[in-house]
Amino acid sequence: MRRVVGWLSGLLGSLGHHTGYVPASLIHFGTAARVGEELGERRLAAWALGAQSMVTMSQDRHTEALELAHQAEAFADDDLQRAQITAWCRLRPLAALGDRARLDDAITTARRHMDAADREEPGRFGFDRAEFHQHLAETLLDHDSSDSARHAETSIRLKRVGSPGWAAATAILARTYATRRDPRNASVLGMSVLETVPAGSLRANTRARLVHLVDDLGGHPAAGDLAEALGA
Repeated sequence: MRRVVGWLSGLLGSLGHHTGYVPASLIHFGTAARVGEELGERRLAAWALGAQSMVTMSQDRHTEALELAHQAEAFADDDLQRAQITAWCRLRPLAALGDRARLDDAITTARRHMDAADREEPGRFGFDRAEFHQHLAETLLDHDSSDSARHAETSIRLKRVGSPGWAAATAILARTYATRRDPRNASVLGMSVLETVPAGSLRANTRARLVHLVDDLGGHPAAGDLAEALGA
C-alpha cells in the first residue's frame, strides 16, 4: 500500500508541476522520495528526487537543484535512468551557472547513458530519446542556438503533433529562431503551438517558454499578436 501511495504522490507532484502549483508539487515529490527511500523503491526515489530538482531549477535555485541531482543519482540503477537524471537535473543548472566545462562533461555523460540504454520508456514516469533531445535543446539555447535548434527538431520529429512533448520542443525551437534574429519564423512556430494546443490546456512550463518567447521578440509586431493569443 505504501508503494502505491508513493507513486500516487509522484503523480500528484507531476500534476502540480504541469499546472504551475510549485509548492504543492514539491511537497508531493518530497513525499514520494521519502516513501521510495524508506521502502527501498529505488526507481521511485530517483524519479521523485529528479523531479524535485527540476522544479527547484524552475525557481532559479540552481545550486539546490544540483544537490538534489546528486541525491537522485545515488538511486539511479540503469543507463536509462542515469540519462534521465543527468538530462533533467544537471544540464540546465550548470548552463545557468555558466559552468561550461562541467556542462560539457554532463552532456557527454548523458549521451553515453542514453546511447547505452537498452530501452525507452515514454510516459509520465519514464524517459525517451525525444525528451532527451528536448532537454539538450533547452540547455543549449543560450550557448549554441544552432545546436539547440537541431535537438529541438529531433525531439519534434519523435513526438506526436499536439502532444505535450511536441508543444514543448516546438516552443523551444521558436526561441532558437528568436535568438538567431528571425522573428518571423519564431512567431510562426509560437503561434503554431497555440493553434494546436489551446492556451488554457498548455502545461505551465510550455506556457512559460512562450512567455519567454514574447520577451525574446521584444518590440517586434509579432510579439503583440503572440502575447494576445497567449493571454500574457
